[in-house]
Amino acid sequence: MIRQLRELDERPLLFISLWDLHPEVEPVHDLLRVRQYALALREVADRFIERCRDLAVRAGEHDIARENGGRLINLMFGVPDRHSAPLFAFNEFQARNEQTEHRGFWRLAAGLIDAFRNPRSHGRDAGFTPSEAFEWLCFLSTMHRLLDRVSYLGRDEVD
Repeated sequence: MIRQLRELDERPLLFISLWDLHPEVEPVHDLLRVRQYALALREVADRFIERCRDLAVRAGEHDIARENGGRLINLMFGVPDRHSAPLFAFNEFQARNEQTEHRGFWRLAAGLIDAFRNPRSHGRDAGFTPSEAFEWLCFLSTMHRLLDRVSYLGRDEVD
């Protein structure tokens, strides 16, 4: 629901129409039109969390699916030490480079929660320009694409 109707702004939608952003970005078009950029970003970040929960449920990880925010991300993708594998991985998590890449994506996912979801959930509403909103939507779109290819590794140890 849009709380305050503002002058329409087609710039972010024009940017988005030029690129094939993830379908999870599409539902926030109305918010972008009325310049509710921070709220739009939060909604896409919220959907990221919901999709993570869905992955956990499908894998039978119901205790993890009950978690929220950064704790959910860390339980799903976290790598506590070099002999452990995450429950869910953004790649095959076999080679050292894949493990390093996964750790980077895990930290980006945690950052997504800290930067877009939590501040907006607790009353901070930073202003974004249309260009900034588009750039951050591209980041969020990329993170959703990473979720599209996540694999469940279970609770096995890495060699």
